[in-house]
Amino acid sequence: MYALELGMPVHYLSGFGKHLGSALPAYSRNEQLRLAQYRRYEDQAQKLELVKAIVTTKIYNQATIFYRHGVKEHPLKQRKASVAAQKIDQVRGWKGWQRGSILVIGRRC
Repeated sequence: MYALELGMPVHYLSGFGKHLGSALPAYSRNEQLRLAQYRRYEDQAQKLELVKAIVTTKIYNQATIFYRHGVKEHPLKQRKASVAAQKIDQVRGWKGWQRGSILVIGRRC
């Protein structure tokens, strides 16, 4: 069986890896998935919960890095608690703050 008959897209590349074109099947298996993703994106409550989960996990991972480098006192503990009570743009703002904290630790090591 051919890839298109199995519902898989076929992409044509040059010998150097440049995309030349694609052949797509008549039915896309990802169509329903994409629609569900767009619906979820439009739901502000679900979007906020997803952003909070991502930022909280990043804070946890960065706190682990601090711990491994012997830094016992850092402001991430308070930041993790404050993420839960914030709006989406405020939560997204913590990401840049965290990156700066990691760079400071990286310079100490």
